[in-house]
Amino acid sequence: MKTLQDLEKMKEVSNKHFTNQYEYYFECLKDRYRFNKQGGLDTIKSELSKWDKECQLFMINKIVNDLTISGLYFDQDELFHLLDEK
Repeated sequence: MKTLQDLEKMKEVSNKHFTNQYEYYFECLKDRYRFNKQGGLDTIKSELSKWDKECQLFMINKIVNDLTISGLYFDQDELFHLLDEK
């Protein structure tokens, strides 16, 4: 199971189109949610299953924060609910 340290290491991996792999990873998750809500939730849920609990909470908080800053209307409870599903 991946940890928060593994997620942080993604910041050190370059990416052709983004600052680093970390930024790319989160942008992909947010895009899937923005453009196909149910499919995006399924994708995020699937990705969360690869990470430990601490990292899952961090990831959901980051996605919620980023979407809030973007001004996109979304149901944050729907995203936090993914933490309860297993």
